[in-house]
Amino acid sequence: MRNVMGNLKAGNLSNLAGLLLLCSCAAVGFNLEGITASGSVDTGPLPTFEAGTHSSVDGAVSISVHFLETSKYESVDLRRKLGSVAPAASCDTDTIVQTIPPPFADQVVSDSIGTGLTASYRLCANIEGSPTSIGVAENISASDLTAPGALDAFSCITGPSHGRIRCTIDFPADSSDYALLELRSLAGSSAPSASCNDGTVAASSTGPFAATRNITVLASSANPPGNFSFRICIWDAANNLTSSNSVANIAALDATAPERLDSISATTNISAEVRLTLDFPADTTDYVTIDIYEQYQVPIPATAIDCDGGGDGTVLVDSLSGAGLTAAIAGGTYEIREGASGAGDYAYLVCIRDAAGNLDEEAVGGTALP
Repeated sequence: MRNVMGNLKAGNLSNLAGLLLLCSCAAVGFNLEGITASGSVDTGPLPTFEAGTHSSVDGAVSISVHFLETSKYESVDLRRKLGSVAPAASCDTDTIVQTIPPPFADQVVSDSIGTGLTASYRLCANIEGSPTSIGVAENISASDLTAPGALDAFSCITGPSHGRIRCTIDFPADSSDYALLELRSLAGSSAPSASCNDGTVAASSTGPFAATRNITVLASSANPPGNFSFRICIWDAANNLTSSNSVANIAALDATAPERLDSISATTNISAEVRLTLDFPADTTDYVTIDIYEQYQVPIPATAIDCDGGGDGTVLVDSLSGAGLTAAIAGGTYEIREGASGAGDYAYLVCIRDAAGNLDEEAVGGTALP
């Protein structure tokens, strides 16, 4: 936006510095011109004139006029024309926003033209019966202090692949005030702040903003990926923000099996006994339950054993979980000394599940001595 300020002069008056009255507004895009009447009309020192976007009235322009010497003025009009072209220099057309009568006190005029509109202004004085253009301010934007409207709807669900969440955005019929949309995410059960200054920008768009849009985001590549909360942040061109649409505690899809054991072994211990040893990995975050099955005289691979009920196998460990699993993992190694039914080959199947039901199957064979 342009911000040009000038002091108006007439005749041989050369110094008007320090006589400008500043308005309490954000001044933008104006030019000033000093135009005196033709012939012998003496305007005297011309007033200073400023216009800018209003700082506190929505849809308004603020105009400031500071008079210097006014003895020759009969009346002063502030004229307005919507758009970027100033009112006619003839000072006999266009809308009069305000007529300033004697004694011509300094003025700050608020002109409500409507959000999203621009206007241009001309200050005209009637001097000895002759209309005189004093100055112009062109293409001034009205203030926009209103936040964009909220979405019609916003929702998120577990996504189609590991670590992903799918969010659905339903835009309102009128999204013309939208300039930027951000989808912000934050791990856990609390949505990002309504001030939209935290979390991660999972997606953003500058338009078009129409109908319904599905956005699939990778919330986390960890295993398990965890739960996430989201907020939609929408700004208009004037940087007004709306952020009322949010969802909380959405599970990212967990489609990855728990991490495999560092090692698994079944070794002969003593007569008619096999020692089964599980060495846990460093990261067991995804471990929720462990089941272990045994099958006598079955070579590896133990096709007769499965993790859906054990098949033909015997249950050695049934749903090791909770405090028991925590204690086993804390030791780093989990060991079972199993009395064998007799000498010969044995197959063991270890079934490790996470909270989403993803399964890691690991089998090992051992031999019991007579």
